[in-house]
Amino acid sequence: MKALFKSLLYLSLFFRACLVNANENQDPAKHQKWIRTYGELAGHLDIFGYTYNTPLKETVVALKVLGFDTLELCSGHVDGNPTRDPFFFSLSHDYPWLTLDIITPEIHDYQNQESLIFDQLLQEERKLNQQYSDLSREQLSNHPDRWLVNYYDAEWKKLSTIITELKKHRLQDLHVLLNQFYKTRDSSYDCMLVLKSSFNPNECLLHSVGGELQLIRSKEERVIQLDAYQNEMNKFTEFLKKHYFQSDL
Repeated sequence: MKALFKSLLYLSLFFRACLVNANENQDPAKHQKWIRTYGELAGHLDIFGYTYNTPLKETVVALKVLGFDTLELCSGHVDGNPTRDPFFFSLSHDYPWLTLDIITPEIHDYQNQESLIFDQLLQEERKLNQQYSDLSREQLSNHPDRWLVNYYDAEWKKLSTIITELKKHRLQDLHVLLNQFYKTRDSSYDCMLVLKSSFNPNECLLHSVGGELQLIRSKEERVIQLDAYQNEMNKFTEFLKKHYFQSDL
């Protein structure tokens, strides 16, 4: 029975994906990529092992084909049990939000190099401290034998700067998409989607500006604003799909 249900679910997702922008002249390769991505995410789990919320499924697919992975999300709900509890975020469940991964393979490689260099830096620092334990910190900082520590320190700082700049470029790509979206959309400041830093420097959050104010609103206000926030996310999803199929990517 479970196998039959799963098959029917995949079939429904497949046919839904096939209908995406059916009235537009699509590039066959892009269309196939969309369908393939839609199917791959059908049973996909977020980093906590929960399935993606269906209302934001196309948002996840649109971001994925544009190069951005979604790590976790919530479509928003005022009543009922949440899909999961984001216990470490100051986020409520009554507005839609997504956590996006901003790390590319290139950034990941640089991070591995940075980690190795930092380990070497600590190792050489310990050796120096043990060898000249009778010297003060100031004397040791100017000691000729500190050249290797200084070398690793400079390399580590160089890699850290490169990683920071690459992350900023990734965020800039998302800013460009949001800027293009709001050039033709008239939204209230409360509903406008923004990117917010996460506690994890490798991630960023996407949600409406006023979403975090849901915690201090009455239930009636939260219901009204939830609908507005969900509509804003849906419109952004439509924009992303159109951008994907019509741009030269």
